[in-house]
Amino acid sequence: MGARAGTYMWIGWLLLLVTQNGIAKHTRGGHTLHSLHEKGSSVRGGKIRSNMFIRCNGMRNGMRNGMRKGMRNGMRSGMSSSTRQTANQVEGCKSLRANGSGKEQPMKPSIEQYDVGILGCGVGGHAAAINAMERGLKVIIFTGDKDSIGGTCVNVGCIPSKSLLYATGKYRELKNLAKLYTYGIYTNAFRKSGKEDPVERNQLLADTVQIDIGKLKEYTQSVINKLKGGIENGLKKKKFCKNSEHVQVIYERGHIVEKNIIKGEKSGKEYQVKNIIIATGSTPNIPDNIEVDEKTVFTSDQAVKLEGLQKYMGIVGMGIIGIEFTDIYTALGSEVVSFDYSPQLLPLLDADVATYFERVFIKSKPMRVHLNTCIEYVRAGKGNQPVIIGHSERNDAEEDKPIQRNNKIKETRVDSCLVATGRKPNTNNMGLDDLQIQMNRGFVSVDEHLRVERKDQGVYDNIFCIGDANGKQMLAHTASHQALKVVDWIISNGKETHNNTVHSIASHNDWASKPIIYRNIPSVCYTTPELAFVGLTEKEAKKLYPPENIGTEISFYKANSKVLCENNDITFPERSKNNSYNKGKYNTVDNTSGMVKIVYLKESKEILGLFIVGSYASILIHEGVLALNLKLSVIDLAHMVHSHPTISEVLDTAFKAIAQVRTH
Repeated sequence: MGARAGTYMWIGWLLLLVTQNGIAKHTRGGHTLHSLHEKGSSVRGGKIRSNMFIRCNGMRNGMRNGMRKGMRNGMRSGMSSSTRQTANQVEGCKSLRANGSGKEQPMKPSIEQYDVGILGCGVGGHAAAINAMERGLKVIIFTGDKDSIGGTCVNVGCIPSKSLLYATGKYRELKNLAKLYTYGIYTNAFRKSGKEDPVERNQLLADTVQIDIGKLKEYTQSVINKLKGGIENGLKKKKFCKNSEHVQVIYERGHIVEKNIIKGEKSGKEYQVKNIIIATGSTPNIPDNIEVDEKTVFTSDQAVKLEGLQKYMGIVGMGIIGIEFTDIYTALGSEVVSFDYSPQLLPLLDADVATYFERVFIKSKPMRVHLNTCIEYVRAGKGNQPVIIGHSERNDAEEDKPIQRNNKIKETRVDSCLVATGRKPNTNNMGLDDLQIQMNRGFVSVDEHLRVERKDQGVYDNIFCIGDANGKQMLAHTASHQALKVVDWIISNGKETHNNTVHSIASHNDWASKPIIYRNIPSVCYTTPELAFVGLTEKEAKKLYPPENIGTEISFYKANSKVLCENNDITFPERSKNNSYNKGKYNTVDNTSGMVKIVYLKESKEILGLFIVGSYASILIHEGVLALNLKLSVIDLAHMVHSHPTISEVLDTAFKAIAQVRTH
């Protein structure tokens, strides 16, 4: 009762203070109560009720209601809350007194509060938003401009490139009518060609198969639009969020002001967040000695739109991006010359697999490759002039040693050039420097739980970074996986939980606290043939384990029953060499080319790595992903039944060979 009595004393004091101050002001201004009555007061029941008294009375009632609410809140959360409300009411009265007009002034809007603030709406940011929404967290996501929704993957990366690879792969198959004739498939004009040799006449008729580049662009864009629409709708659907107020999409870049405040870059509006997830992705990295005009010299951002497509093309950088566009360009009839600083195609690959892939990939394409090569300069084509690529050989073929250039520079002239020299993070101008966040060549440094590291060796326990921006592994599916880990970490640490029915895997096996093993995440190159790999190479395994305990097994596609069903007795004779498309030998589709290599421990038979070249490699690789993550032995897999006939039996053959189990 003592506290309540004290509260009412405050009310009385405030009413007296405001009333006296208001009367004094009006009196000093030359007005009396009588003059107030003349200027708009009303008489009811013999009492004078001026506008000022009406306002004071309204304010008194409002304060009484406010104090009652404050007392209720204080009883719930402690007197500190009630005290803060009282202080706020005092400040409100002060502002009314200072105004002097008697009109209530609008209160400054409070900062909106969210459980999770996400910067970026690519694969990682979108996955984090949906996952957090499903778990009942209040989410705000900054997408950048509306065109940025979906990030690199959807707009200028995985999705358009895979659409192009599929379409151009079909075009390549149809161009190889000689192969189709082996199955008895031919065109209506086949018998009217006048040629006696069926292979030759069908090959000549392949020129009747054409591709409409404009239509291909439309198809690719339609795929992009469909996925972007799905992302936008997903952020609104009740399937993921029962309360629409639990998600807000901001179509602008976000700037981190403090560890709990994000500001809209254009609007300047601030939002209070309990946790921040940085998912801003990456952009193409362009070396200083390369001149990019986005017409004759361009990056993958333009390549996915088939801008710069020419008859004779150069590609600088033969990583996954460079190799996939080599496949696309050659399928469309271009000749390609490519350059890479590494002595091995795809240096992350196992050496045996890289050698095999290089042979089967390059031999079927109209292309030349310069490995172990330094790019001195690339000059964009001016007018109708060609692009000039200046290059020199490296004297030292060892990858881990400093580059030693040969002074002799050679020049190669091409119609256009794709620059595929890696990617750099989008982390500039977003407030990271002000927070003293540790950076590494533009990448945000994170700990094993993806918490952002500070320059003072500590971490921010509420700021996380996922995807390309942290540089751990620049793959879309890695970003998505990191997003789930971060949301689970936030929930499992008891920070935010609004939904008791949340199905969090972290609640029953502590999944969120386990660090990600990046070598157990697969990589895929969607070329013809496909390439997929996961785990350790033979060289890496021998560095981590005693070399004598490392075993390998190689199996080839050629003897596989399913491969024979699709490709038996198909030959590719070097005929019709004047054919404008494949000169009798290029751009052929030989699905019998393929191999599997397994790296394992001899004693325990545990699988350490799996590498696949060939059809369906992008699917088959997940048998190895499962084995690595569950630490399965080759013995376990050798006794697993594979259906027949399938290409998966290529793996089965290798497993049984290691386990010394008979296949028949």
